[in-house]
Amino acid sequence: MVQSGSFTKVFQKRGVICVENPKKTEEEVFEIAAEAGVDDFLLEDSILELYCDSQQVLQVKKKVEEQGLMVKSWEVISFPLSQTEVSTEDWDELMAFLNDLEALEDVSEVYHNGKLN
Repeated sequence: MVQSGSFTKVFQKRGVICVENPKKTEEEVFEIAAEAGVDDFLLEDSILELYCDSQQVLQVKKKVEEQGLMVKSWEVISFPLSQTEVSTEDWDELMAFLNDLEALEDVSEVYHNGKLN
C-alpha cells in the first residue's frame, strides 16, 4: 500500500508554458526566460517549453508574451523529481498500462517518472 504523502515526495507542481516556433536565437530565449522567472527550458522540434514555479505561471506567461513570444498553451503539471530508467522492452508495456489508466472514467490525470533507457 502507498503511504500518505508519497506522491509529493516523487513529484513537484511546476508551471509549463509552451511556445511554438519562437523565431529567436537560443541566447535571446535564455535572456527572455531568465527575466520572466523561468527556472528551466527545453527547445525541441520548434516547440519551446518553459518551466517555472506553479504559483508564478500566469505572471511568467504574461512576461513572456510581452517579450514577443506567442504562447501556444500553459498548464500546471506534476513534474518528477527523479526518474526511473525503463528498458526498451518494458517501455511499450508501461505505455499500454498508462493508456489503460487514462481510459478509466474516474481518472483525470496520469503521471509517471519513467525514462526510456
